[in-house]
Amino acid sequence: MFKKVIINSFRGINNLEIDDLKRINLFVGKNNCGKTSVLEGIYLLSNPLTILNLIDIRNFENFKEIYKDSEVFNNALLTIFNKINTNIPIKISGYINSHEMKELIINYMDGSEIKYDENIGGFPIGGLRLNYTTFKVSDIKNVKVYEISIWEGRLKKVVIKENNNIKSVVPLPTGVRISRIMGLAKEQKSIYLSPKIDISNMVEWINKLQISKEIDKIIEILQKIEPSIKDLRIGAEGIIYCDIEAEKLIPINVMGDGILKLLIILSAIYNAKDGFVFIDEIENGLHYTSLEILWRGIFEASKKFNVQLFATTHSWECIKAYIDVYENMKSKDIDIMLYRIERYNNEFKAIDYDKETLKEAINMEWEMR
Repeated sequence: MFKKVIINSFRGINNLEIDDLKRINLFVGKNNCGKTSVLEGIYLLSNPLTILNLIDIRNFENFKEIYKDSEVFNNALLTIFNKINTNIPIKISGYINSHEMKELIINYMDGSEIKYDENIGGFPIGGLRLNYTTFKVSDIKNVKVYEISIWEGRLKKVVIKENNNIKSVVPLPTGVRISRIMGLAKEQKSIYLSPKIDISNMVEWINKLQISKEIDKIIEILQKIEPSIKDLRIGAEGIIYCDIEAEKLIPINVMGDGILKLLIILSAIYNAKDGFVFIDEIENGLHYTSLEILWRGIFEASKKFNVQLFATTHSWECIKAYIDVYENMKSKDIDIMLYRIERYNNEFKAIDYDKETLKEAINMEWEMR
């Protein structure tokens, strides 16, 4: 788990330090304060292979078409740089503990600096280069480096290396093999959920749970919230059905938005086991009465599957449900934290509220959003 993260020159954030991160981390703040950028920055740090997902996250509906147009793709990708200033590299650092950290540096490389080497599959025209390092702070002998280079030119490709050995080369003009890099990203156990409820990935996640015979672990958590749920099954055309011991199976969405969104999040948490889950606008699509259901399931699943979770919200009710559920837990063996992201004249600051301060803030009705 990350204990501390420092973000420099990423999207709208020039510099931000977030300390004392916990198992469950909730980010709040005014519009355009940088909450989503914080989520994306930590997401990218947790798994550098997700760099291409950042375009999709920002709701580019013609995602596949972007890959076919070199100029449009390049312009979209360059928005990850602060003020689209490619002269200043992006740097994101994360401390796992006092002795171990991860560091991500993204540079925009000029074509004149690149030497063509056909033996390693290099390309003569520059683009974007990403360096990712995991090392012990006191001992940097065992360095693991991921490099992702995006080269512009007649043949546009993504080259992924690990310790200077090519792991994958993905041609992009048609997007035909883009699923390969997405597949590599999934292996790193880092999942990002956008505000819009999307069940397309959930079908795949539920299917994996069934194949591994671990669907019972998800049902067990759901039953603590909705005891009538006995089983989950995938039907024709990717419809997920719920067995509540009625005459027939019923579609899961009939059970209500709270159960549906919780199932999406639970299946994401399971598939990110021992990794990370990021949820933007976690309250989106939910009635406020469903928020405690949501948090109870998240607390239970994140502990069971050893996942560190980061989420954003605009909702006072969501914040209140967050602390209320925690306070009502019989065993408080999971740590939570709330951060208010503040922005003053392009300077960013994260103000942290631990569980005691957060409880007092709720009781006093302080404005934290």
